[in-house]
Amino acid sequence: MSALDREGRFQAYISKHALKEIGQNGLTAFTAEYAVATEQQPDGSWADVSGEQLTIAGVHFLEKLDGQLNLSTIDQIKRAIPDWDGVDLLALDDADLAQVCVQITVAMDTWQGKTRPKVQWLAAFDDEGMAGLTEKDPAKAREIANRLGSRLRAEAGGTQMPGPALQGRPTPLGPPTKTLNEMAREAKATTKLAAPGAPPRPAPPTVKAAARTRKSTKPPAPPKPPAPPKPPTVGAAITPYDAMMVAWNAFMPLCPEGWTTLNAEEEFFRIVNEMFPGRDLSKPEVLTPEEWGKVQAEAGGKILPFDQSAEKGA
Repeated sequence: MSALDREGRFQAYISKHALKEIGQNGLTAFTAEYAVATEQQPDGSWADVSGEQLTIAGVHFLEKLDGQLNLSTIDQIKRAIPDWDGVDLLALDDADLAQVCVQITVAMDTWQGKTRPKVQWLAAFDDEGMAGLTEKDPAKAREIANRLGSRLRAEAGGTQMPGPALQGRPTPLGPPTKTLNEMAREAKATTKLAAPGAPPRPAPPTVKAAARTRKSTKPPAPPKPPAPPKPPTVGAAITPYDAMMVAWNAFMPLCPEGWTTLNAEEEFFRIVNEMFPGRDLSKPEVLTPEEWGKVQAEAGGKILPFDQSAEKGA
């Protein structure tokens, strides 16, 4: 047996399999050793390569770092192994899969300075949909948009111009189209106090009033100094912008050490989008001060640490 040394699409048999806890976070994964039988050619046909006796290991995580089920991967396994009901993990672990032929998509992956082939997708052996690469996953698309949106806007020069909506599809709300600093500047510009009207012109003083004014030599009392402004707290009568900034200032110190402001901002809006899905986060007033208060209280507990070792199956 030789390790597979190239990328592509292959039909393979499951020679070994097991349920394992992988990485320092102990994430559950379906692991398999695939014995390659055929390889897809550029014209779409399949060529027998069983004589090369190629094998490759696959690690398919059944849960995410936040403890949620990895439904996309579970669906891949269900499609590839039709006899599994997608529920009974013991049945999956005990099943004899030696005669089960599946289709795997393999790509080169670099981890800790080493580049090697890695199983990126699992599908039924006769799958013709680009091994699932063209299947839509709205939840994953929104997650990607929240994670990469601000980077793309920064690369494009800051301001994102909305493009025309695709015909036949609703326009997605998407992640916020402005950074916190941009939202702050806009909010402050729109909340300036209106200039007061001209005060009424006083009537000319009478003779008696003028005489009383001349007799008075006592200087007027100095005005009292204004009280120092109190910092806004969520729950008081404050604007959505102030409430958002309170939540943001409370969130920043809770982010993992080494995160940049951009990392923290992306995670902040990912959490806000998760707590209030479907909101257009381009303006602070899309949430009420009370809702920003909920963000302040709960966002810190929803931060997802970036753990490459679990993602790579190390």
